[in-house]
Amino acid sequence: AAVLEILEEAYREIGQKFGHFPSKTIVVVLHAKSSFQSATGSPIWADGLFDPTLGHIQVPAQDALADRAWLRRVLRHEFVHALLHDHLGPGGSAIPTWLNEGLAQYLSGDSSRSFLPLAKQAIAQKRFPELSHLEGPFIGMEADRAAWAYQESLLATEFLIKSYGLGDVQKLLE
Repeated sequence: AAVLEILEEAYREIGQKFGHFPSKTIVVVLHAKSSFQSATGSPIWADGLFDPTLGHIQVPAQDALADRAWLRRVLRHEFVHALLHDHLGPGGSAIPTWLNEGLAQYLSGDSSRSFLPLAKQAIAQKRFPELSHLEGPFIGMEADRAAWAYQESLLATEFLIKSYGLGDVQKLLE
């Protein structure tokens, strides 16, 4: 019931913000936390996964109800991936990972404000990888590198949206 409630809210809010609603039902698979990584092939740091082949959102469910904020964040993030996949079809796989992840974070309500001071310091010290190095999958990354990759993805996506608007970013995707 909690998963359904969160996803119905995401459907309305994110679909309206992005101007697209999924054309078919999105299946959510809840895994035991202990089997999530082995069942999905995802890294230890992954909180959830959208499988474009099956069209399913997959989430470790253990303790999810104890931390409703975590569950909401993860489901909304993976919903955006499902929405992008539905909107762009097979051609959507050509989107750079940084933009896909940045949009998932941005549209699900994440903000870079909390880590902006740290990001400015990292940029000054040249610790952020170039965006061209974040075009492929993040799955093989170590946890700390993945965390920076997600943060940089959100920063770059926020910059694009603030500079050009979400409508122009959508045109870019298409």
